[in-house]
Amino acid sequence: MFWRNNSEVLSDGPRIDEVREAVHANRVAFPVPVPTFPAQFRPEIQWRLVELYFIRGWSSAKLAERYGVTARRVQQSLQQWVGIALSRGYLQEIPPEAPLVYSPASPPMMAVAAMPRFSPIPPPPVPELVAMQQA
Repeated sequence: MFWRNNSEVLSDGPRIDEVREAVHANRVAFPVPVPTFPAQFRPEIQWRLVELYFIRGWSSAKLAERYGVTARRVQQSLQQWVGIALSRGYLQEIPPEAPLVYSPASPPMMAVAAMPRFSPIPPPPVPELVAMQQA
């Protein structure tokens, strides 16, 4: 299997398995709730197909069996959904975190011991408890 970076996965007709892998790896933001697009195949089950495939990890064969269609039809529906979701901005790349780089020119970190320490403020006395303690 070949690997492509996130922008390649999202830019040129991504494969649905690559999108699912990117969603699971938190490299692609996935919309919640799942949007439906009425012009697509069976919009009443569309969001279920999308959520079960991309979030829950169901196979297209298992989805086909559940909804009474072919596995190829499930894959086509998912591919069309991804294309529309990308064009409307529902799927977006999550940029990787910038690595922390040490620089000798950066100011030194403060030691924890040098930080001021504060004692917690005690809660105000409850009148009923004060009366019970004095009795």
